[in-house]
Amino acid sequence: MRYSSRLFLYAPFLVLIVIAIAAMLRWWTVADAFEIWLLHANGREIAPGIRLRFASEEMGGFPFRVDAVLSGVALEAKCARASVSWRAERFAIHRLTYGRVQEIFEAGDMQTLSWTMPGGAAGRLVFTPGSLRASAILSEGALARFDLDVAGFSSREISGARAQLHLRRAPSRDMIDIAISAEALRLAPELQAGFGPEIPHMILEGRIAPATPLSQFLSGRDPWCAAADKWRGSAGSFRLDRLDMAWGKTSAEGSGQLTLDGLHRLDGTLQLKVAHAEQLSASAVGTSHLSGALDRLAHATGTPLEATAAIDHGIVTLRRGRKPYAESANVGSIGALY
Repeated sequence: MRYSSRLFLYAPFLVLIVIAIAAMLRWWTVADAFEIWLLHANGREIAPGIRLRFASEEMGGFPFRVDAVLSGVALEAKCARASVSWRAERFAIHRLTYGRVQEIFEAGDMQTLSWTMPGGAAGRLVFTPGSLRASAILSEGALARFDLDVAGFSSREISGARAQLHLRRAPSRDMIDIAISAEALRLAPELQAGFGPEIPHMILEGRIAPATPLSQFLSGRDPWCAAADKWRGSAGSFRLDRLDMAWGKTSAEGSGQLTLDGLHRLDGTLQLKVAHAEQLSASAVGTSHLSGALDRLAHATGTPLEATAAIDHGIVTLRRGRKPYAESANVGSIGALY
């Protein structure tokens, strides 16, 4: 056999061996760097105001991705007047060793979400998901997209078939698109607010603008509260394009716009169209300001009720139609968000 014939015979195998060795070296390089970063980050801030802790880690995923499986994970985001923390018994990070910069996250077993608000108010939610998956895509060193999907979750306070959150930096506009949805929610008695235990569906779609003041936070350089202050100081607003939900016998559609005042309280208005509010029972109406206000306005105007939810420095008022001096009812107040 001539030399040229042997070359054509063995060359494909040599190319495959070279590719395999390159993939192996690439995996070890990425895996070693990621493991070193994790060990160094444990117990420290991975971004301003955000601290990561875990009990143990294990690396895997050879050869096309790097998998870090962590146990006893705690992630805390803290500011001067507010904080939120999340704990998981098991947590996995999957990072591709090629292509776009994307990380995929999975969490299992019991999860604990805790938070504190200005003034010392605190809350805690312990839940177990059937599955919890998320993904983050980076572009030019900043978060460009984040997706969260939780299926089959249950807790003492709330359970549901599915809940999703999607955030995306709009490619051609200075804004962040946001979408939240939930299916087949079931609430504990203390959360029902007079409407009943079941929320068959909820969809919320909107946009945060401008996005530029948040860029340092999305790049991991600003604490979230400092970024929120920059956004608020730049006439930042949340535009609600679509609200569609059913709660017990009542359903609502809406849109509007919200901002933050200097004390981090909500300001703005929401235009609502509420159906079947007049079917709330007498016992239900007395359990919350919201159900009572809806019942009163619905019986005065008929159904569907067209109303405006006006939020003035955190104080919420529900009034009939869009006129400022129309019949109205106080709903309550929302404190500072941070």
